[in-house]
Amino acid sequence: MKKVMLLVLVALLATSLMAAFGTRLVRLTVINKGSDTVYLKLNGVDEGGFYYLTIPGGEEKVFTLVQDLYVGKQYFCGASWSTSLDLSSQVRLVYRGSCSGGDVANFGEPTMEKVSFYETANQEWRYQY
Repeated sequence: MKKVMLLVLVALLATSLMAAFGTRLVRLTVINKGSDTVYLKLNGVDEGGFYYLTIPGGEEKVFTLVQDLYVGKQYFCGASWSTSLDLSSQVRLVYRGSCSGGDVANFGEPTMEKVSFYETANQEWRYQY
């Protein structure tokens, strides 16, 4: 009987330690409505995770990442730019279908960001996030 109680106590202690020190996971959904492939390179600031995500044109991918603030680069439409992404909760990124200019209204749920581009007078591509 004492062995069973000791085994139960050790199991409860191990479970509580795993819960206390466990990592929290969040969902990142990336919807690529364009024909170009989207590449995301993300480095975790606090947890130190590293991800290199590829989303082919016309596809939607769901990723499970460690909850963190990420910095890195995005590559889309022949352009690249530095980015930061707060994954403290679920996030959904939507890349619009065209690489040509124009603003896109950012309507939708609070965790959804629409990524679009516009061209400056100097023929430079900029992104709107």
